[in-house]
Amino acid sequence: DHKKNSQFPEHNLNNTYEIKEKLFREITTRAFKIIVPHKSNKQDLMNFYKTPEDKIGIQNFIPMLPTIYNENKHNLIKYKEIYLKFKLSAVKKIIFYPAQFWAHKNHKYIIDVANILKSEKNQKYLFVFCGGNKGNYNYIKELILKNELDDYIKIFNFLSDDEVISLYKNCNAVVMPTFCGPTNLPIYESFFFKK
Repeated sequence: DHKKNSQFPEHNLNNTYEIKEKLFREITTRAFKIIVPHKSNKQDLMNFYKTPEDKIGIQNFIPMLPTIYNENKHNLIKYKEIYLKFKLSAVKKIIFYPAQFWAHKNHKYIIDVANILKSEKNQKYLFVFCGGNKGNYNYIKELILKNELDDYIKIFNFLSDDEVISLYKNCNAVVMPTFCGPTNLPIYESFFFKK
């Protein structure tokens, strides 16, 4: 993604772009076999680094939250109780976006949607963000405050696996407006939790 989306600061900070380029050129030249998570990643390696097709294998990502959830069934983890501690609206539809605060994660798109809902006086939805600050948190928080969207968007910082699972299990939908992909783990996790 650093080649396809080089406009994002996280791809250029501290010479990140150059470091990745050097690394990818070295790896694609020397590796006996390269494993990627998706056919589009395979095509990217072939296009950008002239990697021979037979050198690249595909192994889909396997998200860890379904495994944790299945293991916790035996421990009788009470996800509804965990969810209630968030004190989210019981009458609004909860739309969950589990993503770190990188610029490429495009939280701004959801803020734009919340602004439209606010202008239409539609208070049926509450967007929930969670994740660590990767350089874009303050900008997103500022936009929420500036547009007075506290009734439309709630932010939780880094959450435990059980807390994230509780949000998956109790939300109405999961959104993924990121610029990068298609191998974003929350998509696989949302399929597992039937969202």
